[in-house]
Amino acid sequence: MGQRTQIVVRVIHSKSYANTVSVHTASYHNQWGLGKVQIKDAIRMLTYRNNDNSVYRLPKTLSKAYKMENEYNCKDFTPEGVRKYLNCQDNNDGGLFLDLIAEDDEIIGGKMYIYSDPEAVKHATQNVEGPISLSTYIRSNPHYYDKDFYKMLLDVCKYYNVEIVKGTVQC
Repeated sequence: MGQRTQIVVRVIHSKSYANTVSVHTASYHNQWGLGKVQIKDAIRMLTYRNNDNSVYRLPKTLSKAYKMENEYNCKDFTPEGVRKYLNCQDNNDGGLFLDLIAEDDEIIGGKMYIYSDPEAVKHATQNVEGPISLSTYIRSNPHYYDKDFYKMLLDVCKYYNVEIVKGTVQC
């Protein structure tokens, strides 16, 4: 039993002072990722600053999620590809896809896709669906949210120029 979630991250990183571009990817697993904890993991990723000037590295852990071995990473970084990946993982409570842009070791933009929580939605299915809207995600777990936390998430996304994708599936 658990609230298992995954967060898939792709960061397109440029160094203006070196005129280089690199792509970094990771998948993170959270054994207890339901509700607010998963959003805290996303906030940790957005506020992460790489301190190694020689190479860009993604963090080994987020708020609670840990970075998986490369062999278990998602390989298709499209919203549909991430959905398929989430359905093949040890996952029963959805996930997130953060498609980000970093410049000089700090996030400067991107998109956040949220995937359904099959155990919490009213028409529970065996599969992760989505992307879904933030409001749909919050409605599936309202007891985890308050207006201050919601505002903080929106402010962090606004500050880092990260769009929370509206979603294509209504759960």
